[in-house]
Amino acid sequence: MSLFSELLCAWRTTRNPHLAETLRVPDFRMDRAIWGLDHVEIDRTVYQPVPTGDAALIVSAYRNRVIFDLVACRLRDRRIATRRGLAEILGEEWLDLARSEGVRLPLFADPLHWLAAGQRGCVILDWYVVRGLLDDVAAVTCQSRSLAQRVHDTTRRMRRPPHIHFARRSVSHVH
Repeated sequence: MSLFSELLCAWRTTRNPHLAETLRVPDFRMDRAIWGLDHVEIDRTVYQPVPTGDAALIVSAYRNRVIFDLVACRLRDRRIATRRGLAEILGEEWLDLARSEGVRLPLFADPLHWLAAGQRGCVILDWYVVRGLLDDVAAVTCQSRSLAQRVHDTTRRMRRPPHIHFARRSVSHVH
């Protein structure tokens, strides 16, 4: 089955009238992106659709406007995995904008928060490549203190780490 077919099946699940009340979250618009729900089994960093698996939010990862991977975010603990193991970040165009224009990059802890924010920013999927991803990014704004701390811990040894903001406070890197 193609990635688009899998995403379409997951999207159809969200149209179930029994789920309508569950999916009503303030500021969470279903018309901004194609996403869905599926049952998955996660093995390290990849997932498989499994009818007896855990419920997960499914979103697509694009490169040059083409779906090249899917991302599952398990609902019970927000653990993230990819279908093919290829995607490193969601919102790659925002990363490119932050690099080229020097604007602050919004970072979200998981795809659920990212969707709720209208996909305006990024979700880091592969923390092993964060330093390369955030190279040439001057500043980031993190959705939560725990995310800000994780970004700080991961990037503090970079030659020029990004300045990390959280709400009205910022986390300074110590060299």
